[in-house]
Amino acid sequence: MALSFWMGQEALAQSVPVSTAYHDQLLQGPCFVFATVAALESKAIEAGWSTATDFYEWNLYSRDVLESAGLPGGIPIFKKIIKQASSANGIFSAANLYRPTEADGLPNADEILYTGMAKWQAGCGAPSLKNATYTSIEDVGCQEVLDTTKLFTIRPYGGYRFQYNYTDSSGYVEKDPSDVVSVKTDVDILLSQGKGVIIYVNNYDGDGSGGYAPTTHALFVYGKSGSSYRFKDSWPGNPGNKVGGISFHNVYRYFYLTGTFDPPCSATITGSSSVSGPTNFSLSGSDAYTHIQWTVSGGLKKVSTSNGGKTLRVTPNGCSGTATITLQYKNKGQSCTQTKTVNLTASPAVVPSGINVLSLDWNNSQTCPNTILELEAIDHVNPSAGTVYDWSVSGATLLSGDGTPTIFARTGSGNLTFRVRANSYNCGYSGWRTLTGNTYAPGCGGGGGGGFFRPAVQEQTLELRTISDLPQNLQSFDYQLVSLDGRIVKEGQVRREDLSINLVGVDERVMILFLLSEDEGYFEQVKILK
Repeated sequence: MALSFWMGQEALAQSVPVSTAYHDQLLQGPCFVFATVAALESKAIEAGWSTATDFYEWNLYSRDVLESAGLPGGIPIFKKIIKQASSANGIFSAANLYRPTEADGLPNADEILYTGMAKWQAGCGAPSLKNATYTSIEDVGCQEVLDTTKLFTIRPYGGYRFQYNYTDSSGYVEKDPSDVVSVKTDVDILLSQGKGVIIYVNNYDGDGSGGYAPTTHALFVYGKSGSSYRFKDSWPGNPGNKVGGISFHNVYRYFYLTGTFDPPCSATITGSSSVSGPTNFSLSGSDAYTHIQWTVSGGLKKVSTSNGGKTLRVTPNGCSGTATITLQYKNKGQSCTQTKTVNLTASPAVVPSGINVLSLDWNNSQTCPNTILELEAIDHVNPSAGTVYDWSVSGATLLSGDGTPTIFARTGSGNLTFRVRANSYNCGYSGWRTLTGNTYAPGCGGGGGGGFFRPAVQEQTLELRTISDLPQNLQSFDYQLVSLDGRIVKEGQVRREDLSINLVGVDERVMILFLLSEDEGYFEQVKILK
């Protein structure tokens, strides 16, 4: 093959990602594996030419090893490399790379460290295929079909997997090398599309002397400038990233790789980069993730998880700054951790514009003593969205609801003062809003009359004897318990000898009690707090 080149430092812009220098790859053979690994890195594993990686230069292999094809350790070493790249999210580095240190009795042990290989599996139906040692990856026992795209899988330890297939730009796995113009044109097209090309050649002139070696060889071609091609070459004694002209007369096969590398820790946290209110974040990916755990810090509050733990709901716990979301999970035997930093952009609380009394027992800022009042902060927001309400009561007793926009309070005797303020997402409290009144309403009957008295509720029983103005001649009467939204919660009839109503099963906490006796012309309305 007339393949000429000159060695030189690669400085031209790359049309194909090439990932690493030649000595970062499987050097000194087998050339088919070397070219394939170069393509794998270019296509799927590495980030580009400038990525600082170290794939470790293995020394020359000997003819004895080549002929005997012994190579114990070759396959495990290749698997270890891919495994460790997987656990590092697909990035090769000196820190995570497995380095063989001895030959374990191979011939010429002073010259060799193990040559890397992969056990290739093809998608053509063969259940078991031989190891690809010093042969091209398609020579694995499957019948060749020109228009069939083959699928191969590297299966290293731990179940990690890299799948890819090879084909030319027209979908064929093999080209007729007699049409030199067609081969060259097709390779140029692939390069222009950003696809690195693996080429298999006969009679390779590996040392640049112009002589031919009676052997086949494989190269990874990754770029072109003018008539010169850029390619990676593992030829023994003269390897390198080379730039030169290529004559395609002896190219008997060429293809490019497709596929994606899916390391176990590739799942990420998806969601907004800022949090101003309730926000969801999710674990991306479709693998069978286990042991999913979420933690938040720096101004976030975890609300809930859903979707089998894959979705996290948070609210801000501050108005500004940054916060961190940490996701831990297991996948394919690996423990994984992902983090995401978000900006806090919450707004201060909605300032209540005032206080509204929802009870019927309030008129012109007056009520009676011992009356249950329901009060609400005007312009309130849903407290579950992260707003807390702080109430202050004077002249009355706060019964329930502090921290929420609605409270219940029992009045005393004298002047009344109710105050409320709000704090949203821990951004700081708003100003106070105040409502004043008194318990000097006309017609209170000395306290407790006029329908403002609250009967005692003990052990789910409402005792009506505490209502002082029940007519003495009243022997029986009908009653209705009505919710604040107008629903009849319970109704029935009571008699003088048993003035009680059983409240078991009644869930409403605040109700209006209506008492009625048509025969005696009696009607009473009483506010009940259960």
